[in-house]
Amino acid sequence: MGLIGVSGSRANAVASSRATLRIALTLTLSAGLLAASPAAGAQAAQAATGGAAKAGKNDAALAKKKSSKKKPKKPKKPKKNPLDPKNLPKAKPCNLGPGATCDGATLEGDSLAGKDLSRASLRFANLKLANLSGANLSGAKLFGASIEGANLSGANFTGADLSFARLGGAQAEGTIFDGAKLDFAVMPDGSSSNSWCVIYQTCK
Repeated sequence: MGLIGVSGSRANAVASSRATLRIALTLTLSAGLLAASPAAGAQAAQAATGGAAKAGKNDAALAKKKSSKKKPKKPKKPKKNPLDPKNLPKAKPCNLGPGATCDGATLEGDSLAGKDLSRASLRFANLKLANLSGANLSGAKLFGASIEGANLSGANFTGADLSFARLGGAQAEGTIFDGAKLDFAVMPDGSSSNSWCVIYQTCK
């Protein structure tokens, strides 16, 4: 009976020790998990914050890229009217002669009698009251030129371009307009048709 009682006491002690060890281990693991949870939470929060910031930067960059692509279009400049003298370059001093370029030149009242101005470019030039008697203006470009009241007696305009030119009141005795282009030109008698001077014939 004594041996049996001793053996039972030892078994109970061993069982109690094991139970105590289990409890201790459980408490230690629980404490470790509790201690680890705040750090893990902070790390997870930091990762989430960084990801959100990065996503925000990407969205901002994408929005900036889209806005840069959609720049407002500049209004188109109206086309310049080639018939408007204001669109011609500023007149520069030119040497009047064959093939000279004197677009927009001011020659009002000048004496150019007998001068050779063949193939000269005198677009929108001011030749009002100029003396062009006997001048050679064959092949000249006189588009839109003002030649009102000029002396054109005996001048040669063969093959010249006098489109939109104004010759109202000009003296045109013996003036040659053979092959001249007279579209919408105002002729010496004030008419705006080509009937005043039949092309390929000499005006008399």
